[in-house]
Amino acid sequence: MKKLTFTKSAVPAFVLACVCLAGGTFNATAQLTPEQANLVRDFFGNRAEAAIILSGSDNIGGGTFTVEPKNNDDIEFSLFKFGGNGELGEPRTLGNSSVRWSPFVKGVIGYASGDNEITFGTLAGNDLEESTLALQFGGGVTFYMTENFRITPSVGVIYGHYESELDDSTPAGAAARPFLDLSLDSIGSTPGVNVAYRIPLRGVTFDLSSQYTLYATSDISDEDDSQGIKANGTTHAWENKVDVDIPLPWELWGSRLHTGGFVSHTALFGDLTDSINTDNFFTIHPRLVLNTLGRLWKVAHIGLGGSYFVGENLTGYDFGVDVSFKF
Repeated sequence: MKKLTFTKSAVPAFVLACVCLAGGTFNATAQLTPEQANLVRDFFGNRAEAAIILSGSDNIGGGTFTVEPKNNDDIEFSLFKFGGNGELGEPRTLGNSSVRWSPFVKGVIGYASGDNEITFGTLAGNDLEESTLALQFGGGVTFYMTENFRITPSVGVIYGHYESELDDSTPAGAAARPFLDLSLDSIGSTPGVNVAYRIPLRGVTFDLSSQYTLYATSDISDEDDSQGIKANGTTHAWENKVDVDIPLPWELWGSRLHTGGFVSHTALFGDLTDSINTDNFFTIHPRLVLNTLGRLWKVAHIGLGGSYFVGENLTGYDFGVDVSFKF
């Protein structure tokens, strides 16, 4: 199981107090001033959009994250994520030039869920249940400008569905429930480009790459289910990575052992940074794998890998199976 921890700022405490200004009946944002209503819409809209992008992104890894809050209450999600990308077939010559090309595909599916007790404000003592399903798929072309230098422009589509439900245990919770029971949907495009250079050196391979992706999403929610809240926004992710592959002088089951891994820095810009309280982080990912190319169908290597994430207001870790496919 993978956990993702979102930060709670002073804004939601104010927001959740505002949605219960009066006991008894509660009619959406009718009891809020226009400014308060906008805060409510922005908070839940940004929260939903952040969960959708993090669940469906192909260049932000999954794992157990903790985002340092602006006060003492964290909100936890369990995040399950599966996906990958790669080239199809061997590179082929582009016309009469020295440039070669290969089709490129990518895909990610992620599901996040959380059940958290509210411990602050007027709604203290109630539970907020949330879930997010996100899908991303796309493709492009990898151009080999030289043997070791390649450029991969790509475009994709991302879709996400977010739901929240208040399990009320207090009169204030019963009053707020009609507003906090939400169902939001978002769809958007994910154009990007990857530039990479491979350096072979005495059997060791260094791969230097820079990946930029734009997440531009639009809300497609049903008005009756969204309470007028919109899950949309624009986020930019820029990842710079150094990957190292080191063959070892040992074999297991007839396959060569390799070690290595990567170190990367991811910079975030746009709407996502406001929701997760960070705008950059580093990833350290060591691995130990078997080179199974030619021995297992479509599997280039398989083994174990782990990741450690550290950045501004963020730490995390992950451990699991490391697999690379070759189509």
